[in-house]
Order: sequence, then structure tokens, then C-alpha cells
Amino acid sequence: MAQDPGLIVSLLANELPTKSTFFIQYVFIVTSLGVGIELLRIGPVVMASLRSKFGPNLTEKEKNTPWLFFSPLACPPLFNHAAVLSTVVLFCMILFVYAALAPLTAIILTLSFMALGSAYRHQLIYIYAPAQESGGKLWMNFISIIINCMMLAQLTIIALLALKESIVVTILTVPILLITGFFKSYINQRHFKVVECLPSHECCKRDAASDFYITESFEDLYVQPELLTKEVLPGNIGTKLRKKISIMKPKKHKKRKRRDKNVGNTMKTEPMMAEDETFDKDEQAPSKPPLPPESV
Repeated sequence: MAQDPGLIVSLLANELPTKSTFFIQYVFIVTSLGVGIELLRIGPVVMASLRSKFGPNLTEKEKNTPWLFFSPLACPPLFNHAAVLSTVVLFCMILFVYAALAPLTAIILTLSFMALGSAYRHQLIYIYAPAQESGGKLWMNFISIIINCMMLAQLTIIALLALKESIVVTILTVPILLITGFFKSYINQRHFKVVECLPSHECCKRDAASDFYITESFEDLYVQPELLTKEVLPGNIGTKLRKKISIMKPKKHKKRKRRDKNVGNTMKTEPMMAEDETFDKDEQAPSKPPLPPESV
């Protein structure tokens, strides 16, 4: 290629379809080793054993807390989305490029996705901490990434057909790329916007029902009601919801003492009484003796 740059075109046209065996081997090795190591959890087991040997273990709380960068098995780790999804995006790119050039690649990648799906579904349910919920936003971003991979794969196939001087096939393949671009614009306009905003007939109903020009603002008028309700967390509880929670809590009853008529100066405890319940007129609650000045 350095001596004759004109060979680049012929090398790409002839060598790209034959490299499917390399990618099949790569997918098989990465899937088998990655899933096996993930299910066996070799790294966390080694770190937990080192933590139990060298970390502070005086109490049960200290045993179950991380120390430096060593974590026990009782402390659930966070899922590394970037490392796993980067591999998945690479597999999708290989699938879209070689599905038409080498159909055997599609079968291998289908088995790979089935193994990855079952393995990581088990790990996300039983192993990793459920602290990275995105509310479906991760899926929307992943759909856009998949469509971009499809367009890049279609460009690669069109370029490969053009290098092989298949003019008719190349011209017939170009509309597929245009249809994918129109589909991406349609998805961005319709399906993602309707999740955030109300439909047009619902917006007309709100316009007719309220004088929003005077009393309301445009900020939250056409937003889906589910997006306006926040999760009930200790930091974002409103005053109304805090009052409801305080009303729902059971009241703590205090024990009060009273002087018995039959016994001399002995005191006995009375059953638990509500705070608003008062004593009878003839039975006055004993007042506490004042503290001496020294104790004060």
C-alpha cells in the first residue's frame, strides 16, 4: 500500500468480506470469557478476601463496609454501563456490516446477545445495587446509537459495492440509507416528543379549561402529568406531603401518673391516654415538684 496507493481500493474490496472470520472469533472469545468472569465474580471475590484479611474487622458493621479500594461481598457494587455498552455497540456495528456480507456472523451474534442478556439480567437483579435507574432515558439514547450504527454500516456496504464496480446494485442500495435517515427524523419528531408533551387535543382542552394567560405559566402547562410528579425522597418532600405523612403517623401516647384514693401517697401508672383526653375534675394530675436551685 505504501509503494502503490492504488491498491487500497482493491484491498478494501477483497479483504473486508474475508475478515468476518476474525470478528466471529473475537465475538466468541469476548462473550465466553466476559460472561464466565462476570458470573464467577473472580475479581470481587479476590478483593473481598483481601478486605477480610487486612481491613478492620472488629464489629459486624466494619466487616460489611468498604476499606480503601477493597469491598466485601456484602457491599453491592455499581454496574459499569460504559464498559458493557461499548462492547454491545461494537457487536451491533459488526452485525450490521457483516449481516449482508457474511450471514454466519448474524447467527453467532444472535447467540452472543442471548448469552449477554441472560447473564447481565441475572447480575442486575441479584448482584448490583439498584441505584442507577434512568427512567428509560438510557434506552432512548441507545436507540439513537443503533440507528447511527445502521447508517454507518449501510455507508460501508455502499462503498464496498462501489469498489467492486457494481453500479446497479450500488444505486439500488442508496435508497435504503435515505429511508433510514427519514426514519431517524420521524423517531425524533414523534415518539420522543410525545413522551414529554401532551397530545394536541389534550393541549386544546387545557387551553379551553383555564385562563392560562393570567393565572398560569407555560412552563408546566403542556407537560405530561407523570413527569411533574417527583419521587418521594427525604430531600424533596413538599409541605403538603409532609403534613399528610405526619397525620398518617400514629401518635405517641404518654404515660401519666395520678394519685390513687385508696392508697395513701403511693403512685401508680395509669393506662396509656390520648393527648387530648383530660382528667376528671376531682382527680387532678400531680404537679412535679420544683427543682432545687443547686440542680438548676
